[in-house]
Amino acid sequence: SLDPRDVEFSMYALRAGALALLPKPPGPAAGDFDRITRRFTETIKAMSQVKVVRHRPPRGPTATAPAAPPRARPMRILAIAVSTGGPTALNRLFSSLRGDLNAPILVVQHMAPEFIGGLAAWLNLSASLKVKVAEDGERLVPGVAYLAPDNRHLGVSASHAILLSGDPPIDGFRPSGTYLFESVARVYGAAATALILTGMGRDGVEGLRTLHKAGGHVIAQDEETSVVFGMPREAIAAGCTHRVLPLNLMPGYLEQLLNDGRQVK
Repeated sequence: SLDPRDVEFSMYALRAGALALLPKPPGPAAGDFDRITRRFTETIKAMSQVKVVRHRPPRGPTATAPAAPPRARPMRILAIAVSTGGPTALNRLFSSLRGDLNAPILVVQHMAPEFIGGLAAWLNLSASLKVKVAEDGERLVPGVAYLAPDNRHLGVSASHAILLSGDPPIDGFRPSGTYLFESVARVYGAAATALILTGMGRDGVEGLRTLHKAGGHVIAQDEETSVVFGMPREAIAAGCTHRVLPLNLMPGYLEQLLNDGRQVK
């Protein structure tokens, strides 16, 4: 029941190991009470199954990423969709990626309104690359991660700039992973890489179908390292993925795909 604008406290909770941030639902008189409380209870039920204490040996520095596939065209952009457990997953990913990554990163992270700016600031504390909330029309820059702002779809324009949209939600989500992946597929086609990470439900799967058909490369997080395996599992079941990797092997694999000495145009 904290003020949702109290972002700093919430970031402390994430640092301490919180896996999700949920605002207290509104009262029964609110117009969207049913929708919000339904999503709230679904999240609580899903989180009740998470094994928050895991005693497994770290794969750490001895683990090496599998070889990335040969490709005719350089990968020029990375698009990510993530939900429950996402802030921690993004923190681990961005803190391990090199700051000279030769592609921009676009991220749809489902979270409560007014927290996205605080998330960007928190991720910047440990990331080698720059993390910011996306602004409509800004030019894409390699080595920068752009987070979808509250209640706006995130995509790219034909001129390789950020495109924010107020189009209707897709499967209840705005921003939507499907919107992002379809937009990236239209502009970049086979030069696009997509990640589907930990999260409830199946947001992003239909967009991944489009990107997969366009020749893009799709990577899903494995079950063992996912807080909630819903989104990656649905993408794998739909036949939209090329690789299933644990989170700790993704940075090395992505750097093989994206850092080939060519610049984004």
